[in-house]
Amino acid sequence: MFSWEASLSNELYFVRQYFYSGSYDKLFEIDTSSLSEKGLELTELYMARAKLALGESIESIQGTLTQKSAGGAALLALAGEGNMDLLIEQYGDSDAAVQTLGAIYLIHRGAYDEALSLLQKSVENLEAVALETYIHLYQHKLEAAEAAITRCLDWADEEIVLQIAQSWAKLARGGLDSYNDAFYVYEELNGSESNPRVLTCMACSDLCLLRTQEALSSLRSALELQSNYAPAAANLKTAVLALGPLAPLDTKQLYENSSCGAFLTKQLDQKSQEFDALAKQFLANSSA
Repeated sequence: MFSWEASLSNELYFVRQYFYSGSYDKLFEIDTSSLSEKGLELTELYMARAKLALGESIESIQGTLTQKSAGGAALLALAGEGNMDLLIEQYGDSDAAVQTLGAIYLIHRGAYDEALSLLQKSVENLEAVALETYIHLYQHKLEAAEAAITRCLDWADEEIVLQIAQSWAKLARGGLDSYNDAFYVYEELNGSESNPRVLTCMACSDLCLLRTQEALSSLRSALELQSNYAPAAANLKTAVLALGPLAPLDTKQLYENSSCGAFLTKQLDQKSQEFDALAKQFLANSSA
């Protein structure tokens, strides 16, 4: 939720719900004809971001953005059509969409501290809070992540993006109650129409709760809906390894046959080889 979206809270409620929960089909079905000018601009931006997440062409993304804005330019730059560094320089101090999308761009490049500095320029920008939480957790700074969430509870407590950020922190904090709290967030988001993102998040919570069979069921459903959804494939591999010989054969085959399963397996094999090489080097140094 961008900072200047507050006055459009009711108008954009379902837009935000569908986007952040990954229910992109529902998002694309929204009738935009009755939206205000600012509401239309933001809705188109969310729709364009959804298309980017789905891997649609730059032409399709451009066709969604009928309203010209710095945020739209930033979205196109994130898609590879424009200069994000220049947009951050021009609008990063004041434009919430550029701050958010620019931070995502910097995160993709591994420039986490730069992304954090950009996000901290935002005022009452919930997605900025979520991204700040993500960065702190990535850097293993749990207390900083929880503090970022706490600071915004005075002006927002029920927004979906904040609930998701809180669930990340709870999974990082650990403990039965925290794991259950995170699971219930995703279970509620799952609603009547499942999608790969929420199903995978439910599975992550189930894995933390040692409910591996339930996790397998959710991940199987996620990959059936989107065979190239890498987070689902990665977590399915975790579940299969956890079960060992008890893992169902069809689940192993589903992972191996998924479009990203071979890629993830190659990455794991590479990391295993690197570990073995480092272990040999360590042993050699220890015996010298």
